[in-house]
Amino acid sequence: MRSHQIQYSALALALTAALAVGIPVRAHAQQVIADGDAQTPAAGDYSATGVGNHAFHALNGGSIVPMGAVNVSADGSGASAARAEGAGSRIELNGSTLVTTGFGATTALATTGGELHLTATDVINKGTGMGVVAHTGSQATLQDVNIRMEGVSSVGLAGGGDITMTGGSISAMGLGSRAVSATGANMTLTGVAIEGESGIWLADNNRLNLSGSTVKASGIALDINGRSNAVTVADSNFHSTGNGTATVKMFSESTLAMARSSVISEGDRAVGIDARTGTADLDRVNVTTSGESSHGLYADFTGIGAGPIITARAAQVHTTGAGAIGAVARQGGSIHLDDSIIRTEGQQAHGVLTGGRGGMTLAGSHIRTEGEGAWAAVINDNGSLGIDGSALESVQHGGVWVRSNRDSRLTLSNNAYVSGGNGIAIALDAAVAGRFDVVLQGHSQMVGDIVITPEDEDAGLVPQSDVHVRLADGSLWQGTSNLVQTMAIESGSQWTLTGDATVGELSVLNSGVALSDGSGRFNTLTVDGDLHSEGATFLFQGALGGDDSAFDRLHVRGDTSGDASIAVKNIGGVGAQTTDGIQLIEVDGASLATYALAGRAVGGSYEYFLFKGGVTDPTDGNWYLRSQWFDGCKDNPAAPGCVVDPVDPIDPVDPVDPVDPVDPVDPVPVLRPEAGAYLANQSAAINMFSHRLNDRIGAVSLDEGRAAWARVGRQQADFSAVGGQLSIDGNTSVLQIGTDLVRRGNAAFGVMLGTGRADSSAVSDLTGYSAKGRVRGSAVGVYGTWMQVADGTQGAYMDANLQYGRFDNRVQGIGLEPEHYDSRMASASLEAGYTFNVWQGAASALYVQPQLQLSHVDFRTDRHVERNGTVIDHADAGGLSGRLGVRVFGHGTAASNIVQPYLGVNWLRGSGTSTLQFDGDRLGADVPRNRYEVQAGAELKLGQRWGAWGGVSVQHGDHGYRNVGGQLGLRMAW
Repeated sequence: MRSHQIQYSALALALTAALAVGIPVRAHAQQVIADGDAQTPAAGDYSATGVGNHAFHALNGGSIVPMGAVNVSADGSGASAARAEGAGSRIELNGSTLVTTGFGATTALATTGGELHLTATDVINKGTGMGVVAHTGSQATLQDVNIRMEGVSSVGLAGGGDITMTGGSISAMGLGSRAVSATGANMTLTGVAIEGESGIWLADNNRLNLSGSTVKASGIALDINGRSNAVTVADSNFHSTGNGTATVKMFSESTLAMARSSVISEGDRAVGIDARTGTADLDRVNVTTSGESSHGLYADFTGIGAGPIITARAAQVHTTGAGAIGAVARQGGSIHLDDSIIRTEGQQAHGVLTGGRGGMTLAGSHIRTEGEGAWAAVINDNGSLGIDGSALESVQHGGVWVRSNRDSRLTLSNNAYVSGGNGIAIALDAAVAGRFDVVLQGHSQMVGDIVITPEDEDAGLVPQSDVHVRLADGSLWQGTSNLVQTMAIESGSQWTLTGDATVGELSVLNSGVALSDGSGRFNTLTVDGDLHSEGATFLFQGALGGDDSAFDRLHVRGDTSGDASIAVKNIGGVGAQTTDGIQLIEVDGASLATYALAGRAVGGSYEYFLFKGGVTDPTDGNWYLRSQWFDGCKDNPAAPGCVVDPVDPIDPVDPVDPVDPVDPVDPVPVLRPEAGAYLANQSAAINMFSHRLNDRIGAVSLDEGRAAWARVGRQQADFSAVGGQLSIDGNTSVLQIGTDLVRRGNAAFGVMLGTGRADSSAVSDLTGYSAKGRVRGSAVGVYGTWMQVADGTQGAYMDANLQYGRFDNRVQGIGLEPEHYDSRMASASLEAGYTFNVWQGAASALYVQPQLQLSHVDFRTDRHVERNGTVIDHADAGGLSGRLGVRVFGHGTAASNIVQPYLGVNWLRGSGTSTLQFDGDRLGADVPRNRYEVQAGAELKLGQRWGAWGGVSVQHGDHGYRNVGGQLGLRMAW
């Protein structure tokens, strides 16, 4: 104690002398010891040498609080720069430096209840020792402290007491060194940069709270090595560069809760997070590995305590090396991924792997593998995999590789998705024996086949598995298999085949089977046993043509029962007349099911229908498509709605000799009504803007000067097409306006514009199916008129016009997609006539006017390919047509008004051609070449400048042709 007093007195005399002369003084002293008292040394340098000596030593409740920054050093084995020893002992440093050298030196130590409070202080250990240590029951509080270990086998921050560090850094890069080591500690590290050969090492019974920090190590960044540790990590980053190590490792029964953090591993044969026991809870954690065989998450039970459990929510795992698996659960380990993402890029870098009593569950997660030979999931011996609302996708390889049937079931639930880029959804080792169920439920989807592994198949191994597949709750499978023993498709689910398939038994309840995927390859589904269906739909695709059409087929070797709808989609078929028909369903056993065509089956211009039984053998029990109409009452006279006329009994007659059989009459092909809609559109476009001189200007007169005019007209035409199979009802409305531009003597020249629309309906008289056509057109034209006598009451006249029109066309068939296409026309018309005054009275007159008109229409339509593949082209319509007629009209005069009633009859001579080609088959409208027309109306002159007219007309011709029209017009002269 005396030595302490002498040291203190010397320091006081030095400070007093310095103050007396007004010169700043920095102390240079040896040890400062506070043994039950309070020491406040001046700023300066302090040191201690020798074994076990301490530069600052507070004990027995003493305290050392310098008055300024100090540089404290100790040199010697077991020495300390600062040591707080005993309950209540305390050392506080700010802006200082602590340095130790020597083997086993601890730069700053709190022991047996002592306290260290360091702020903005550098702690440097140049030997083999420790930086800052707080033993059990002691406390270390560090603020912006930088700890640097320069020797080997050193520890930066250690202890078993209460340790709080905010800001600053810890560096322990020497061989065998650790940045942090704790046993029984309560440690909080916030915003600390930690770097070492080993990062953080925890023995038993620690409580670690780490936030906003970075830990970088060549070995393990966070090593939870002992038991009963509770580690909480937030907003921190872990980085390991070594080979054969883990960035984060749990070896014993402890808990880890990590949030909003990242884990990076750069070495080969390394792991991002490695749990051998205990539980790890990961929330929004990103795990990245770049080395070969370096896995992201790894749960592998060591046999001590309970199996490890890793639970990850909104986590992201990314591996880039070959053989680097995203997540591995084996030997009793479990991994649960919720709303997480795993992505692997390397060769044979599987997405997830489970085996050896390991369990993997995926909920709302996405697994994607991009490397060659990388499965999205692998189930090894005794592994289990649950897929709930998750997607497993392999870009280059298969979806799930099953090497064990521990659970005997793979279930996809709640919009789960499995896809194999090589076309394999599930592959089983041939040695997997016993029952294995594949269940898709809750709108789940699977894309790819169910097969044995290609390696086992190439080796010729016989599969031992008994596979059963069930699709439920709107689930979808797109793929094929020859391994399935039973297949159940229920409650709005669908199976789409991508190749030929064979199943033992098939049940389809309120669901569908598409026998091909629309790629152009047509498949055969073989059911070795029975097929039962209720409320089912089977979609067959193929090229509709003759009996030998390439088409999907269903072959049932057992019995069929129940009911189903048969939907047919044409893929490029041009249609043809069938004989026996296109066989869709072949039944070897009892054909007891009832099938009905859903929608329509159309190819080219042909309509197909579903028949049970062939033409050559109506009792074969198979189902065919034939392009002929069937009479339901003929097949079943007792069916509802069928009436059978009774016949009178006849007296028996002597038998007659048999006659030779006659060849059956070929059935009439059934053509679809869309052909009529196309033809109706064509006819409407050709006639939409055709007109006569009287249609354009009413009363024939040029003595009023130049004039502007407008007219509206409407026609309704009924005719048949394609040999009377189709009845067409169409109506056309048109608006034309024009004006005279030039008048020279008895001649006038002008321009006109027109717009029009036409709507039609084509109905098949055989099937009752209908189609609708629509045309929207516009036209521009010029005209010229000459009259021998300007008032038009006598003498000759001539009129000519040229027009060009464009049309937007639409055809819509029942159950078919709407079709749109364009067309255009150019027309020329020349009309001539002569007016005779055959009677003249005091207030009226009667005239007869013979007329002749020739017109030519050049009509063109674009080549159109329907969505079902039917090609419509080679329109042949328009051409030269003529009209020969006579018009009788009379004048009645009263003041300046003239009422001119008229009556006309015409013979219309057309080209007789209006056809289109449907996949090479030419079909035509039954528009007669000769038509006859009667028209009547009146023209009214209103004063000197205004005129109006209106009339109706009726046309008739062969094949039931009828056309009724009407128009109104208005003219103003100036």
